Amino acid sequence: MIGNTRQITVVILILGTLLLCGTLTPHTCTAATVWSDDFNDGNHSGWTVAQGDFGVSSNTLVPTADDSKIVHASTVTSGTWSFDLLWNGTFAAVEFISIEYTPYDTYDSCFHLNFYRDTQDNSQIELRKYINTASSSLITVETAFLTGLYGTWVTVDITRDASSEFMVYVNGAPLWTVDEDVIDTQLSSSCYYFLIYCDDQAFAIDNVVVSDTVDVTPPPPPIPGFPTAAILLGITTALGLGMVTRYRSKRT
Repeated sequence: MIGNTRQITVVILILGTLLLCGTLTPHTCTAATVWSDDFNDGNHSGWTVAQGDFGVSSNTLVPTADDSKIVHASTVTSGTWSFDLLWNGTFAAVEFISIEYTPYDTYDSCFHLNFYRDTQDNSQIELRKYINTASSSLITVETAFLTGLYGTWVTVDITRDASSEFMVYVNGAPLWTVDEDVIDTQLSSSCYYFLIYCDDQAFAIDNVVVSDTVDVTPPPPPIPGFPTAAILLGITTALGLGMVTRYRSKRT
């Protein structure tokens, strides 16, 4: 009987842990890749250098001049845009939806994901929209989490669903909660290219994957009082079962 009680305790703790992890981690879905490039062929064939220069080093895309832009044809307006970024420089931008091609000093009608490093050594990610010459910030995130990632490789996933709601994940962590409703319905009918801009040569990019499905979804909103209540329940149950076990062991 004691053995069965201990087994029940272990099962409860394992199920509680799995339930907790399920509420905190994003979920992945099957991707429908439209195009991708991991640069393992040693070149950036399929891309067009629009400004400055780029090369491929150690199977990664790297700017070889300051103020460099490179573009790849892309028609996806909803789905998932994923890439790895070596976040080392002051400013980089990924223009993942664009309906006009103006590669030089003027901005296009597009959505940008911008990566900043300010003079106080803070890191910031901004989702920004450009419509001809007008621009607006959809959301800006500056946290200790992002600042701590500076100087490392980060995995970035941008998603836009059928309702035009955006989400950005860095190393699997959503940068905002789903109830913030970062939604923009413009630029949803056509797309021209995917663009990478680096203001200096410290950056590197790898493993670009673009799909027309939302391949990462945020975890479900927490149940009020959960996971604190679940943790307390698990601890209380485990302690109760432990006391029963000890009581029975003393009587035998």
